[in-house]
Amino acid sequence: MSSHKRPTPRADISAWFTGPNAENADQFGAIINRVFEDYQYWRRNYFPEDGVVIDSSDRRENEPFQDEFEDRLTELLARLKADFPFYSPRYAGHMMSEQTLPSIAGLFAGMLYNPNNVTAEAAPVTVALEQEVGQMIATMLGAEKDSWAHICSGGTVANFEGLWIARTVRVVPFLVRDIAGTLSVEDPLDGFSRDQLLNLNPTKALEALSQLHDSACSENGDGAKRFLNAYRASVFSPADAGITKAYAAAGIDAAILAPSTSHYSIAKSLDVLGLGRRQLESVP
Repeated sequence: MSSHKRPTPRADISAWFTGPNAENADQFGAIINRVFEDYQYWRRNYFPEDGVVIDSSDRRENEPFQDEFEDRLTELLARLKADFPFYSPRYAGHMMSEQTLPSIAGLFAGMLYNPNNVTAEAAPVTVALEQEVGQMIATMLGAEKDSWAHICSGGTVANFEGLWIARTVRVVPFLVRDIAGTLSVEDPLDGFSRDQLLNLNPTKALEALSQLHDSACSENGDGAKRFLNAYRASVFSPADAGITKAYAAAGIDAAILAPSTSHYSIAKSLDVLGLGRRQLESVP
């Protein structure tokens, strides 16, 4: 008999994955079962006084559905076997790879509760978790402590949202000046030249818009309504006037600089955002 021993210590990540031969499957299966059972306990104990809603008679009558459910699930599981083995070190034909066990467990747990992260009122737990993750990523990237982020469905949506924000913020300085003139209130960017407005830091531009909002709201009781109406009526509001009119009014001919190695979603985003694929300048 011979024993195998690793020659040198290393950072062992084998516990993070199921393994090419499902080596960690038994342990992880127990974890998934624990997550599911914990969720069922939550349901049963939330309002125990409600009693049984779907009784034994209902469940017996639902047996034909359960049979159909089982059969279709068996078919689906069989069809999925024709997918690519992204988990295998033999496969390197696509950008996909093995998922980590913690990420699968987290996804499974969150899926059961099915939160809607549109607001903290609708999803008080997961919105707080999302903000925590966003802050962690911002810190990792060296951003300031008050930086903000949210979780997207994938890289394509992240690129789209980044360009969407950049496209809109570009005209915010002109929007501020236009609203200030409409409402006859002090312009936070008074004295700035057109070139300075075009090159204003996005954070500074948004701070000016916020300052203008606060100033307008302090004027009288309907200040907030007047500000909103002026915002919507401005030619520099891309959401209302359209990006073509907003950019034409500001004299902007946008171009996006991206490395030649950038993802093709950048070009798709320029199409969706109305900027045009021809505006993409590829940098070697």
